[in-house]
Amino acid sequence: MSSLATIRRLCQQALGYDSYASSVASGGSHTTLLLRDTDSNMKHSGTSADKWDDAWLYLPNAAAADKVRQVVTFDATVASFIPNRAWGVIPANGDVYELFSTFDPAYWQSLINERLARLHYQSLVPLSIVPDADMEESGIVDWGGSSATLAKVTAGSISTETIRWGRRALQVVNFAANGYAKTAQPILVVPNGSYLVSAWVCGEGAAGISPKLVAWDLDNGAELANETPETSPIRAPEFLTMEITAKSTTRRLEIRLQTAEAAGTAYWDNVQVLPEAAQILDLPSWVSKVGQAREIYSRTAENFKLVNYGWHLFENLGLGLDGTRYFSMRLDSVVGGRYLWLSGSRPFPALSSETDTTEVADDLIKTGVVMDALERLAGDPAEPDRRRWEDLYKHYAKKYNNQLWTQATTIQPVGLSFR
Repeated sequence: MSSLATIRRLCQQALGYDSYASSVASGGSHTTLLLRDTDSNMKHSGTSADKWDDAWLYLPNAAAADKVRQVVTFDATVASFIPNRAWGVIPANGDVYELFSTFDPAYWQSLINERLARLHYQSLVPLSIVPDADMEESGIVDWGGSSATLAKVTAGSISTETIRWGRRALQVVNFAANGYAKTAQPILVVPNGSYLVSAWVCGEGAAGISPKLVAWDLDNGAELANETPETSPIRAPEFLTMEITAKSTTRRLEIRLQTAEAAGTAYWDNVQVLPEAAQILDLPSWVSKVGQAREIYSRTAENFKLVNYGWHLFENLGLGLDGTRYFSMRLDSVVGGRYLWLSGSRPFPALSSETDTTEVADDLIKTGVVMDALERLAGDPAEPDRRRWEDLYKHYAKKYNNQLWTQATTIQPVGLSFR
């Protein structure tokens, strides 16, 4: 798995190895970045004076307002870059910088995420009115914390039993007793309505943890219900499940994933909240096309045997504020007392931070993004090297298609079917 920073570098280098550079600054001023004397790759008289003119100078560790500048002048003899705008904070000795000669880092990031959105993988996910219920999003925007630090962990970084299903779990590390993770936004419920609530949890360390799944009534400021293991502490994965009924004054719930120990570390996955008797259900936001949904299954709280149910999909009227299409499903009959799961073709998550990683193979994501970049360059009438970019685009397009077919069992691009 490679990070956003690594993929961006590989893509820029694919357009010419000398089109990218990275090193460490020795300092500067508000209008100058100086190179270290030891930076022989950049600082020598043989370097062309206009080599980095108009290139994008990127300081990954700077404040957001100071991260990106365009180079106005590069002087190899005095080893300095002059940017198009002054920095708010003067570059310091030891600051890492990167140079991109083709596109600015933000544009590379948009190309990477556009390509990830067009690559799908087969996924089986719990249906839930809780956002990021399966913890597969790379960030924690849908989760908040109280007396605890939250992070998403991947299958490669922890024990495989910690992640019950999929690629990620939510790690909750307490720094005080009874710390918890909580849904960042209120969960809307129907007054007097009945709901199934469940989650998987496991502990870390020989001592284990004492977890508690809590449904908190935001309108009445009180605990509505909770569920704990039969015996605590636990270390092995445990399935917590309960049935709750909202009060007549309850319209908003908060789900809390709590641990009693002051220094406990818990891993949570598959947090489900579903109406107990449901015939129409909203689908995850990543379902943006009818063909993405494959099968709907149900299981009881006591076992995990998947049983196929008849259903059909329909699109909600209108679009979200961001233009997203939203879909729901209608079951052929009311399903009561069962947790529902959806199998489907799911886009790979977007990358937002420098350290975010993707499970798509380096060569595949690089080839796809470079192909997209070359298509844009070849289509620019003002681009002097259009013919060269066109030829290179054909090479990468052929390579990309070959790579897709060799990985057809795990990767599915939009518009193709490998079934």
